[in-house]
Amino acid sequence: MRKPLLTRLLKLRELDNTWRARVQQENLKRLYFLALFGVLLSLSQIVLFWLLDAQGSAREARWREISLLVHPAILLLSLLIGGLTLRLRHLDNQSEAVELLSILTATLVLAVGLMLTAFDQLVIQGVTPLVTACSITALLLYLRPLTAFALFSSALFISLLIINELSPSPAQRLSSTMNSITACASGLLVSWILYRNFLREQQLRKVLLRQRETLKARTRQLQFQATHDTLTGLFNRREFERLTENELSRVNRHPAPLSLLMLDLDHFKAINDNFGHPAGDAVIRHVARLLSEHTRNCDTIGRLGGEEFIILLPETDLPQAQQTAEKLRGLIEHSAIDVDNGRLRITASVGLACLAPGCQTDLSPLYLAADQALYRAKRAGRNRVEHFYFTPSAPDLSSPPLS
Repeated sequence: MRKPLLTRLLKLRELDNTWRARVQQENLKRLYFLALFGVLLSLSQIVLFWLLDAQGSAREARWREISLLVHPAILLLSLLIGGLTLRLRHLDNQSEAVELLSILTATLVLAVGLMLTAFDQLVIQGVTPLVTACSITALLLYLRPLTAFALFSSALFISLLIINELSPSPAQRLSSTMNSITACASGLLVSWILYRNFLREQQLRKVLLRQRETLKARTRQLQFQATHDTLTGLFNRREFERLTENELSRVNRHPAPLSLLMLDLDHFKAINDNFGHPAGDAVIRHVARLLSEHTRNCDTIGRLGGEEFIILLPETDLPQAQQTAEKLRGLIEHSAIDVDNGRLRITASVGLACLAPGCQTDLSPLYLAADQALYRAKRAGRNRVEHFYFTPSAPDLSSPPLS
């Protein structure tokens, strides 16, 4: 039994150190509302005692006079605590100051409860103010267990002294004693439970937040994997087609030039056969990086599979697209990549399909045109650019004309 209890205490202490600043942030909010509550309560009490009939015994008159003095003091203390709370809100490092103010406020609340309990012995011999003070302290402020134990134990000790000195009969003394013990013990228990639960809640919230961030990251990763090629990080074929269809819909509504490049690495099978598939993967990543670094942000690059790449060039007419295609072809030709078995130089053939402004089509004819242009580049000796050009006057876009 001792080991689990010790483990729990050590765990609570660890949580206390971890969430100390968060506890004090919450206490700062609660101190403000406690001060507001104290102002309203004291004002109502002052009004009630002021309107209270002055007739009665000398003890009752004395009790009324003391109460009329105590509640203005409570009002001033509440205003002071509220002012300090507002001031502490603007401090950067406020944890220690807020903790000190919380302890001071709890001490004042219990002290006021004890004082009113002492005055009540003049009339009703009850401990209702102490019960109220213990409840307010336990419910409205988060106190460390040792601090709460010290405060409630001191309140109980002082209340027993007050009862022993001022209670007129043994029966009333016993009743008040039992009520005081119950009030202080209940306050301590409630304070400890609420403090522990608050720390656990913060820890659970942290775990849930971390899990949520992990879930978000995993969701982003899955979304990326669903739309991108795993080897190169470029758009996969399905996502590229979706983005291209969206761009074609736009240019069909608002006429503008548009070009599509299809790029295929020359003699890539020989690279895999002679240098191995890891070398082939390195070549594909190398080319993907070149394409990404030397195209515009508005251009869309995808990997069709194997050694084939495809690039959508919006707002790009035929001369501009030819210039881009030649630039990319030259970059690939003049770049080299080191692999385990040597240094590779590669070339690429490029097929270009360009859509003139006002020429409406969908992806299939445009893709077919670029593929046919690529086939022409391969047949013409590779490492070159060939193109098709669509114009509004073309009679059949499903069979692109040679140019």
